[in-house]
Amino acid sequence: MGSVYVRQPNMTLRHLPLLLLSLTTSSSAWACATCGAGDPSISVVGSEKPTAGTVRFTVEASYRYAASAAAQGGVWLSDRLALTPGVAWTADRRVVLTATIPLVMASQRTPNLAWGRGYGLGDSTLGARVVALRKDGAFDHLGGVSVGLELPTGVRVKQDGLPTGEHTQPGTGAWSPSVGLWYGGYSSFASVFASVTGRYTSPGWDARRPGSGVLATVSTQIQPIPEVAPRVSVDGRWLDADRMDGMPMPGTAGWLLQLTPGVAFSPGRGVVLTLAVGIPVLQVGYEDREGLSPRLGVSVEL
Repeated sequence: MGSVYVRQPNMTLRHLPLLLLSLTTSSSAWACATCGAGDPSISVVGSEKPTAGTVRFTVEASYRYAASAAAQGGVWLSDRLALTPGVAWTADRRVVLTATIPLVMASQRTPNLAWGRGYGLGDSTLGARVVALRKDGAFDHLGGVSVGLELPTGVRVKQDGLPTGEHTQPGTGAWSPSVGLWYGGYSSFASVFASVTGRYTSPGWDARRPGSGVLATVSTQIQPIPEVAPRVSVDGRWLDADRMDGMPMPGTAGWLLQLTPGVAFSPGRGVVLTLAVGIPVLQVGYEDREGLSPRLGVSVEL
C-alpha cells in the first residue's frame, strides 16, 4: 500500500459510500437472469424480486470524480476507482442477504498539479432486504424493509509513518448502519422500484465523523427482448456535515440529485453484463462538484 502525501482542502468525497452502501436499495449495476425460476426477466441485484435458493456472484467496476475551487486559486480534483466483488444469496422468497468488499484506488490533484494516491481494501458492507408484504398477480407487488452495515475494513494509507489525507484513503474508519423501506412492482415486460434509506455514521479516523444522511431511489426497467433490458433511475441524497471533534465542517453538507440511465444485457442463462452512467442534475451545498460516474458490472447466478 502506498501514496504520496498531499495537503487536503476543505472538501470531501465521503458521500460516495452512501450511494454504494445501500446494497439492498440502490440502483447498483449488478444484474442477473432469474430464468432458473421460470421468470425470463433480467433483474438487478438490490431491486430484484426474491427467488428462493439463488446465489449470485458479482463484480462491479465504478469510477467517480469531483472538482472544487481552491481558495488560493486553481482547482482540487479528486477521483475514486473501485473494483467491488460481491455475493447475494436469496435464503428464501422473503430474505435477500448481500456482502461486498471493494478494492479501491483513490487519488487527488492539488492546484499546483501535484498528485497523491492511495490504494487497498475499502470498507466492506453487509446487507439484508426483507419482504414484509407480497401480492402476486399479473403485476406482482412487494414491499418491506432493508438493513445494512458498512464496516471499517479499509486500509489506512501512510507516507513516512503519517496518515495521508482523506481523499487518498480507501476507507473512512467509521461504522455506518443503515435502515430503509422499499417497494417493487414486477411483470415479465417491466418493473419499478422505489426506496428510501437512512444512514448513521460513527466517528472514524482522527476523530472525524462522516456525515449521516438519507438516500432515495426510484427506478424503472423495460425488457423489449429477452436479452436486453434498458433501465433508468433517479437518485437523490442528502448528507449532514462531516464533524471534527463535534464541530461541523463547512462545505461538507448538501443535496445531490442524479439521473442514472443504464442497460443490462444477458448473453446466456444466468450471466448478465450491465452498464450505467450517473449524471448529476442538481447539487446544492457541497463544495465538491461531481462529474459523470460510469459503472460496469457482471453477474453470474448459480
